[in-house]
Amino acid sequence: MIGEFENPASLLEKARRGEGLLPGEVLSLWSQATPADWAAVFECARVLNEQKFEKKIRFFAPLYFSSYCVNDCLYCGFRRSNRLAKRRALTCEEFLREAKFLWQEGHRSLLLIAGEHPVYAGVDRIAGYLQVLQKADLAFSVTVEVGPLDFTGYRTLKALGVDRCLLFQETYHRPSYVLVHDGPKKNFDWRLEAMERAVLAGLGKVGLGILLGLHSFREDLAGLVGHAWTFKKKFGFFPATFSFPRLQPAYGVSVPWAAQETVSDEDFEKIIAVSRLAMPSVGIVLTTRETPAMRKRLIELGIGVTHLSAGSSTQPGGYTVEPEERGGQFDLRDHRPLREVEREVSSQGYESVFHGG
Repeated sequence: MIGEFENPASLLEKARRGEGLLPGEVLSLWSQATPADWAAVFECARVLNEQKFEKKIRFFAPLYFSSYCVNDCLYCGFRRSNRLAKRRALTCEEFLREAKFLWQEGHRSLLLIAGEHPVYAGVDRIAGYLQVLQKADLAFSVTVEVGPLDFTGYRTLKALGVDRCLLFQETYHRPSYVLVHDGPKKNFDWRLEAMERAVLAGLGKVGLGILLGLHSFREDLAGLVGHAWTFKKKFGFFPATFSFPRLQPAYGVSVPWAAQETVSDEDFEKIIAVSRLAMPSVGIVLTTRETPAMRKRLIELGIGVTHLSAGSSTQPGGYTVEPEERGGQFDLRDHRPLREVEREVSSQGYESVFHGG
């Protein structure tokens, strides 16, 4: 899809009007922008971000509840062939312990996340966990990120009180996608259409994302923007959030292939800024995959980040059950507790939001 605007000045003017950018326009801007143009891109992103989201950062914590997975993704610590991974699916008692810990830390928004598995990450399992939260009067805003579900599965999550669902396509380049995925996840289209099923089932807030490093990040960013425009055309609104995790090492996983294109810190900043121009109303998530210095810098720049994870663990039971055990989905780079990150954000002039968003 090629846009009618071809030069950076025209694209910037379109973005300033809040009209967003089409996939072809994203690629055109990236290929033509001079250093002076990039300075203007960052300033436009800063203005749009403050107009749409004010100076607020929404915090959340991931709660991994199972590391069992039927897939064999080359880059993931949960891949089924990883013999060093210690598999665990939290009992309801263990789940409650983890949730109480996060509540006491100050979190009010949870991301329930697990490897893809029909039993250990199925809807019935999630329902049990949500009932535990309700009985304990832990009124979290709950987001769920599991493997693709059918319409009925998403409708059940909606009925259980789930606020939103996330699912990342990882890469929109089909050959690269097929190369690195094995198992049910290899079905590109079933995954691609999952968040549409969620919306049709009544979950109005969904999140999309790409795993930077599997393919050309420019092409994948354009693919993500195109996916978001599909939502706008079909449903009248854009997805709630974008996520751009960069490929990180994982325990027990030796990746035998080189990433298609390494994403530098400079390019990562540009990805955030261009995303804000392309999708002025879509929140942008930044996780603890990034270093404290990078997270601080992106907040200071103010070019797009709206959601932060903090005090995170990527392994089931990682907060209270087995906090010293290795075996998370991927390595983390920011280990600071929530309150420390919150203080830093506050010192940068931002208001912290803990519930919903």
